[in-house]
Amino acid sequence: MKKITALLASLLCLVSAVGSVSADSETYTIRLRFDITESEGVRKIDDDIVLIDREYFEENTVYIPTQVYVEDPEAKVYAITAMWGSDLEFLYPEKVDDPAVEGNPFTYGVMNADGTYTTNSKYRTVTANNERGLSCYYQTAYPEPLELLGEKSDSYPFAEFETNVVKDSRIPIYTLYFNTKENPDPETETYCTASYVNEGSIIPHTAQIEYSTLTFIIGEDTILGDMNLDGRVTPTDSAQVLSIYADKGSGADIEITQAQMLAGDINGDGALTATDAAEILAYYAYSSTTGSPLSFREYLDAKL
Repeated sequence: MKKITALLASLLCLVSAVGSVSADSETYTIRLRFDITESEGVRKIDDDIVLIDREYFEENTVYIPTQVYVEDPEAKVYAITAMWGSDLEFLYPEKVDDPAVEGNPFTYGVMNADGTYTTNSKYRTVTANNERGLSCYYQTAYPEPLELLGEKSDSYPFAEFETNVVKDSRIPIYTLYFNTKENPDPETETYCTASYVNEGSIIPHTAQIEYSTLTFIIGEDTILGDMNLDGRVTPTDSAQVLSIYADKGSGADIEITQAQMLAGDINGDGALTATDAAEILAYYAYSSTTGSPLSFREYLDAKL
């Protein structure tokens, strides 16, 4: 009987240990996202889309104040490396700045037992990663979380920089993205990482990271319907949407770029379909027979 009791006790301890390991190693997810400061000729039309007025773009050098935010809902992350850039030679993130500068209240810190804060800016580095990429690293005194003085880290920017959109009328759509394991920095082969510690534990874990992108579009009229980015909405654009739709329906592995999705998803349902192709063709028929046609968006609004 004693042996059975001892065996049961051992099993209970084992189950308890397995449960605690499982609970401690649960996946924790944070999110990295971009934001901008709107200015003359530049405005956000969605969380991840920035519209630049074409006339303003053609007459001015465009530098857009841009920020990186870390959404860390439970304030668990104590170390993070964020890396971002663009593949296009016409989009340059530059003039990166550390928000934790003298006089800026938005500084990372660790709360002490007496309620005061100790900042750890010496653990923070902000660098130009290569000519079209930037990176920012920060680590607190392990294992304390990143915190604003009294607030969570998603309340203020992790890094600030300027996005320089270089003139090139052939490409009206540009995208900033974060470097991931699947799409690392081309020069260093490195990517975004984050580490966290669960309460009551001293074992660090790797956090999962969700990413946003930030797309800059030059001139609203070049967005909708213009699948081949030639500045016009024609039957060729409709045919391209229909071709992608047919290939997807046959099970073909077709890659759809963000630019194509922005241009061709007319009804905004997240897919390129025959309905979108028909709308593009209908707008072409309207615009080609009207002296002063509405823009595609105005045309759609007028139909509602």
